[in-house]
Amino acid sequence: MIVPIFNTERYLEKCIKSIQNQSYSNLEIILVDDGSLDDSGMICDEWKRKDSRIKVIHKENGGIVSARKAGVVIAKGEYVTYVDSDDWLEPEMYAELMGKAVQYHADIVSSGLKREYADSILEEFDNIEQGFYNRNDIEQDVFPKMICTGNFYEAGINVHVYNKIFRAKILRKYQLELEDDIRMGEDAGVVYPCYLNAERIYVLRRSFYHYVLRSDSCMGTQSVDEGDRLRLLNRYLIKCVNDTPWRELLVQQLVKYIYYLILLGIPDKSVFIDEEGYVIPYGNLKKSDRIILYGAGKMGKAVFPLMKDEFAMRIVVWMDAFPGDGIECINKLDKIAPDEYDKIVIAAANYRIVKDMEKKVLEFDVPGEKICTLKCGDLTIEDVDKMLRLG
Repeated sequence: MIVPIFNTERYLEKCIKSIQNQSYSNLEIILVDDGSLDDSGMICDEWKRKDSRIKVIHKENGGIVSARKAGVVIAKGEYVTYVDSDDWLEPEMYAELMGKAVQYHADIVSSGLKREYADSILEEFDNIEQGFYNRNDIEQDVFPKMICTGNFYEAGINVHVYNKIFRAKILRKYQLELEDDIRMGEDAGVVYPCYLNAERIYVLRRSFYHYVLRSDSCMGTQSVDEGDRLRLLNRYLIKCVNDTPWRELLVQQLVKYIYYLILLGIPDKSVFIDEEGYVIPYGNLKKSDRIILYGAGKMGKAVFPLMKDEFAMRIVVWMDAFPGDGIECINKLDKIAPDEYDKIVIAAANYRIVKDMEKKVLEFDVPGEKICTLKCGDLTIEDVDKMLRLG
């Protein structure tokens, strides 16, 4: 397994211990210090002295794709996976995944993950039934919803690399092809091409991987802006699907995925006012509406200044499940009279999270027509390309 590392000394010990303590012990552990400026490199060297399974690479900072490449080049195992250096694993993870890989001769085994927030844990799984899929099954049951199920935004196969194991000869090819400057959606640039070329996969509906949400998560220097990064990713993924029999099907899914990333990365190019005064892509939301903005995650933090400053919309209150500076708790919604606002805008793009947020709002007897969520509509690859060029 490969662990890219950049300035994560506070979390690194817990991460390495959780790998070292796996019940499946036949591991090659490759720690890639990607030019850390803190003591991460020294911690790697200390662990190498303690455990003969550990290899350490020290390199100049080049970002997460570069770090993963450095690790995959020297990896000797039949299967390869990645672990983020600020995350941790439950002890039975690789015993379970490798057990399925051996039993079914699988090229990829996927599992769920646990997103650790400050006060809660949210489990996330593939939106594909658990079990073994041969090549015919993959083409019939996985490809039609692999990148997007049709719900915006929800993937059939979740995009993450770290809750999966891959046959090394498949992963290595696509990891080494990926451009180092892709710093957003870099997991997709590996995961989906690998699935397109897998003969056998296993989907496991259990979660062992703890993905820890923290505000300072990064992999160092960023040499290009969000629009440039997404153009690189879009160009690469289009190339990967173009020569397949499923091009038309996959491009339509890919449009939704790239648009999802645009919303998160460059929302000012994807959220705008049309000629009739409607806020796109929020459907029935008008610029003149008085709004309650619900959501203070990445999407909410991007949309708030856009609506407040650029669109000059009246935001009655900004709310979230976890209040903070300038953000009220959603539980205070019952203190706001219905005639004080026109719409509640749900500022999230993940389908499951949006549905959970809608359910919470409906508990306060808010009429459904007052709730605004993202509507992807009939976007084309040309629409997405235009947004990326503007970005």
